[in-house]
Amino acid sequence: LFYQILYKSPVVLAFENTSFAPGDYTPGQLSLFAILGVICGLLGAFFVKCVHVIYDLRLKKFPNVNRFILVGSVALIAACIQYPVRLFRLDPRRAINELFSADRLTDLSWVDVLLLVIIKFPLIAISIGLPIPAGVFIPSFLVGSGIGRLYGELLKHILGPHIVPGGYAVVGAAAFTAGVTRALSCAVVIFEVTGQLRHMLPTLLAVLLASVVGNAINKPLYDTLIIMKRLPYMPHMRTDREPSMEVKDVMETSVDYLRTTMSAAKLKGMLEAWPTYASFPVVDNEPPAPPAADRAGPSRQRFHPGPAESAEQRMFLGAVRRATVEGLVEAAERGAVEEAEETVSPRASAIV
Repeated sequence: LFYQILYKSPVVLAFENTSFAPGDYTPGQLSLFAILGVICGLLGAFFVKCVHVIYDLRLKKFPNVNRFILVGSVALIAACIQYPVRLFRLDPRRAINELFSADRLTDLSWVDVLLLVIIKFPLIAISIGLPIPAGVFIPSFLVGSGIGRLYGELLKHILGPHIVPGGYAVVGAAAFTAGVTRALSCAVVIFEVTGQLRHMLPTLLAVLLASVVGNAINKPLYDTLIIMKRLPYMPHMRTDREPSMEVKDVMETSVDYLRTTMSAAKLKGMLEAWPTYASFPVVDNEPPAPPAADRAGPSRQRFHPGPAESAEQRMFLGAVRRATVEGLVEAAERGAVEEAEETVSPRASAIV
């Protein structure tokens, strides 16, 4: 029922296909579209910075506010700002269709478009960091199309009536969204939304420039959200690392290790000696016998001991977490085992 009301109600308009003519832009205007791409890249990076700053400010000023109260308060303030003005009550898709139009603006004026960008920009930046699922593409399309339309109207006023501001609105929507998300697929999305490929070349050019400019300033919006919310993610490779490097090129070799049987006292000494280790490698007590020369199949992995131990190679069995070792030592100190010096086996614990 909710889907029927929201997406099949005639009140909510779908995106309309554009109707640009073949001569609506000339190759000589590519430099103007490139400038628009650079502007959208700068504004996209500024938008990402605003999201991060607003999120950090909210955590400092209102660290323990209930999420429902927070979301409700922001929604109430946004409604009080926008609802009294008819311009802000427009459905975003209807506004985008108006901005994408190849004809003159009918429902909106350039002043309305300017107000739309100025008011929506900070409200969207505030909403993105709230603890509630929210989309990025449609709000970015709205702001970007407004920026592009204003840019096109300015060019039309300066260069003459041969400039079609609607084309700049289409390119601006894709470029600003790319400046925020750094996703090159924004160009494909805008082609699907408009149903035309008339502005394929300027759109691709502006999207590429917006992504390059944005990446030169800060991280994409999605990466920024992951980092500021402290979610696990795969970080970018360091500049002093190369994909062709092997594990032996980057691993730490001067490390200490655990044997399969060690006393609690030695385990405690190991923890005190290496306070920053999150896990410890575990090796067998005795060095393995040398393999036969004609033995087929891949050889098992070896762990070479550190300089403090014997130079003999030992069999690498796995790794044990620091918390597990600390638990064994604490159990021994509390008398959970019969003797504090009784040997304990990390191999029998959580080797991962």
